[in-house]
Amino acid sequence: MKNLSSPDFNEFIELAEGSLEVLNPFFSDPDGDFPEWYKNGEYDFTYHFSDMASLLKAYSQYVPLATLAKATQINKGLLPYFTNRLKQPRDKQSEHIIQKLHEIGTRLCNCTLEQQEVLTIKPTTPQKA
Repeated sequence: MKNLSSPDFNEFIELAEGSLEVLNPFFSDPDGDFPEWYKNGEYDFTYHFSDMASLLKAYSQYVPLATLAKATQINKGLLPYFTNRLKQPRDKQSEHIIQKLHEIGTRLCNCTLEQQEVLTIKPTTPQKA
């Protein structure tokens, strides 16, 4: 399959996921059945960015630069320079930023909301004798 590209990250996600619909007939076996991974939606997309600025711009709507600065302990004034291509992070800094984005993503994926049973007690009105 050829590479997909788009200057807008959300548009790119739609293109990538839409490509599955276009390729749908090619996933079936000769009997017309689809593999379990396809039927169950057990597949992932991997997004490769050309540089750190593209990555930071794409994910800044999900992880603000201030949050990323705190997580990476990189000066919060420096991250906008990386985002706007005014400065380039060192390789070690790039790896650290990506590692922290992965950690934040993992924490978000592991969030749950515990459903608690709520007991409602209705006040009774006294019976008149």
